Amino acid sequence: MRGAATHTSAGERNAAADLLRYRSVMPRSPFAVPTLALLAILGALAAPGGASLTVAVASPAPAELDEAPARNAGTIVGRVEGIDYKTGVMTVVTLGARRTYDVLVVPGTNILGNRDFHTIADLKRGARVEILMSQHGATYTAQIIHLL
Repeated sequence: MRGAATHTSAGERNAAADLLRYRSVMPRSPFAVPTLALLAILGALAAPGGASLTVAVASPAPAELDEAPARNAGTIVGRVEGIDYKTGVMTVVTLGARRTYDVLVVPGTNILGNRDFHTIADLKRGARVEILMSQHGATYTAQIIHLL
Protein backbone atom coordinates (compact mmCIF):
# COMPACT_ATOMS: atom_id res chain seq x y z
CA MET A 1 0.00 0.00 0.00
CA ARG A 2 2.61 2.35 -1.03
CA GLY A 3 0.36 4.90 -2.62
CA ALA A 4 -2.43 4.59 -0.10
CA ALA A 5 -2.95 7.65 2.02
CA THR A 6 -3.56 7.31 5.67
CA HIS A 7 -5.68 9.99 7.22
CA THR A 8 -4.81 10.43 10.87
CA SER A 9 -5.10 13.58 12.84
CA ALA A 10 -2.31 15.11 14.87
CA GLY A 11 -4.11 14.06 18.05
CA GLU A 12 -4.11 10.40 17.02
CA ARG A 13 -0.41 10.46 16.11
CA ASN A 14 0.56 12.03 19.42
CA ALA A 15 -1.75 10.00 21.63
CA ALA A 16 0.97 7.49 22.46
CA ALA A 17 3.41 10.23 23.48
CA ASP A 18 0.87 12.00 25.71
CA LEU A 19 1.54 9.59 28.56
CA LEU A 20 5.17 10.65 28.69
CA ARG A 21 4.54 14.34 28.17
CA TYR A 22 2.15 15.54 30.87
CA ARG A 23 2.68 15.91 34.61
CA SER A 24 -0.71 14.44 35.46
CA VAL A 25 0.59 11.04 34.43
CA MET A 26 4.09 11.37 35.90
CA PRO A 27 4.05 13.77 38.86
CA ARG A 28 7.37 15.03 40.18
CA SER A 29 7.57 15.75 43.84
CA PRO A 30 10.50 17.49 45.55
CA PHE A 31 9.88 15.19 48.54
CA ALA A 32 10.16 11.91 46.64
CA VAL A 33 13.91 11.31 47.02
CA PRO A 34 14.19 12.32 50.72
CA THR A 35 11.11 10.25 51.53
CA LEU A 36 12.50 7.17 49.79
CA ALA A 37 15.85 7.63 51.56
CA LEU A 38 14.11 7.89 54.94
CA LEU A 39 12.05 4.76 54.23
CA ALA A 40 15.19 2.83 53.26
CA ILE A 41 16.93 3.83 56.51
CA LEU A 42 13.90 2.95 58.62
CA GLY A 43 13.55 -0.38 56.81
CA ALA A 44 17.17 -1.26 57.53
CA LEU A 45 16.73 -0.40 61.22
CA ALA A 46 13.50 -2.36 61.55
CA ALA A 47 14.89 -5.53 59.96
CA PRO A 48 15.96 -8.26 62.40
CA GLY A 49 19.69 -7.89 62.93
CA GLY A 50 19.49 -4.59 61.05
CA ALA A 51 22.22 -2.03 61.03
CA SER A 52 22.39 0.55 63.73
CA LEU A 53 22.41 4.20 62.76
CA THR A 54 24.97 6.45 64.42
CA VAL A 55 25.16 10.13 63.58
CA ALA A 56 28.28 12.09 64.52
CA VAL A 57 27.87 15.83 64.80
CA ALA A 58 31.03 17.89 64.64
CA SER A 59 31.07 20.75 67.09
CA PRO A 60 33.71 23.45 67.06
CA ALA A 61 36.35 23.36 69.75
CA PRO A 62 36.10 26.06 72.45
CA ALA A 63 39.26 27.75 71.13
CA GLU A 64 37.66 28.09 67.68
CA LEU A 65 34.62 29.82 69.14
CA ASP A 66 36.73 32.54 70.78
CA GLU A 67 38.84 33.21 67.68
CA ALA A 68 38.05 36.38 65.77
CA PRO A 69 37.08 36.24 62.09
CA ALA A 70 39.49 37.22 59.32
CA ARG A 71 40.12 40.93 58.97
CA ASN A 72 41.57 43.26 56.37
CA ALA A 73 45.38 43.31 56.68
CA GLY A 74 45.93 46.08 54.15
CA THR A 75 48.11 46.29 51.07
CA ILE A 76 51.83 45.71 50.70
CA VAL A 77 54.16 46.35 47.77
CA GLY A 78 57.25 44.23 47.56
CA ARG A 79 59.41 41.68 45.85
CA VAL A 80 58.87 37.91 45.87
CA GLU A 81 61.77 36.44 47.84
CA GLY A 82 60.62 32.83 47.51
CA ILE A 83 57.58 30.71 46.82
CA ASP A 84 56.63 27.17 47.76
CA TYR A 85 54.27 25.98 45.04
CA LYS A 86 53.30 22.87 46.98
CA THR A 87 51.99 24.67 50.07
CA GLY A 88 51.15 27.99 48.37
CA VAL A 89 53.25 30.07 50.78
CA MET A 90 54.97 33.07 49.21
CA THR A 91 57.64 35.09 51.03
CA VAL A 92 57.51 38.80 50.17
CA VAL A 93 59.96 41.52 51.25
CA THR A 94 58.44 45.01 51.24
CA LEU A 95 60.32 47.67 49.32
CA GLY A 96 60.24 50.51 51.82
CA ALA A 97 60.36 49.06 55.32
CA ARG A 98 62.24 45.86 54.41
CA ARG A 99 59.72 43.79 56.33
CA THR A 100 59.20 40.11 55.42
CA TYR A 101 55.73 38.55 55.08
CA ASP A 102 54.80 34.92 54.53
CA VAL A 103 51.60 35.15 52.50
CA LEU A 104 49.33 32.21 51.74
CA VAL A 105 48.15 32.06 48.11
CA VAL A 106 44.86 30.12 48.02
CA PRO A 107 42.93 28.87 44.97
CA GLY A 108 40.54 31.82 45.33
CA THR A 109 43.33 34.39 45.09
CA ASN A 110 43.04 36.63 42.01
CA ILE A 111 46.43 37.14 40.36
CA LEU A 112 46.31 40.03 37.88
CA GLY A 113 48.84 41.14 35.28
CA ASN A 114 48.64 44.20 33.05
CA ARG A 115 45.87 42.84 30.85
CA ASP A 116 44.94 39.34 32.00
CA PHE A 117 44.71 36.89 34.88
CA HIS A 118 47.56 34.62 35.94
CA THR A 119 48.09 31.52 38.08
CA ILE A 120 50.43 30.81 40.97
CA ALA A 121 52.82 29.23 38.44
CA ASP A 122 53.36 32.71 36.96
CA LEU A 123 54.72 34.04 40.26
CA LYS A 124 58.52 33.90 40.19
CA ARG A 125 61.28 34.88 42.58
CA GLY A 126 62.22 38.54 42.11
CA ALA A 127 58.82 39.59 40.73
CA ARG A 128 57.44 42.91 42.01
CA VAL A 129 53.95 42.52 43.43
CA GLU A 130 51.22 44.49 45.16
CA ILE A 131 49.18 42.28 47.50
CA LEU A 132 45.81 42.99 49.11
CA MET A 133 45.70 40.71 52.15
CA SER A 134 43.44 39.45 54.90
CA GLN A 135 44.66 38.23 58.28
CA HIS A 136 43.30 35.41 60.39
CA GLY A 137 45.33 35.01 63.54
CA ALA A 138 48.98 35.08 62.49
CA THR A 139 48.26 33.94 58.92
CA TYR A 140 48.25 36.42 56.05
CA THR A 141 46.19 35.35 53.02
CA ALA A 142 46.47 37.01 49.61
CA GLN A 143 43.11 38.06 48.23
CA ILE A 144 44.37 39.95 45.16
CA ILE A 145 47.92 39.97 43.74
CA HIS A 146 48.89 42.59 41.12
CA LEU A 147 52.02 41.79 39.13
CA LEU A 148 53.92 45.07 38.66
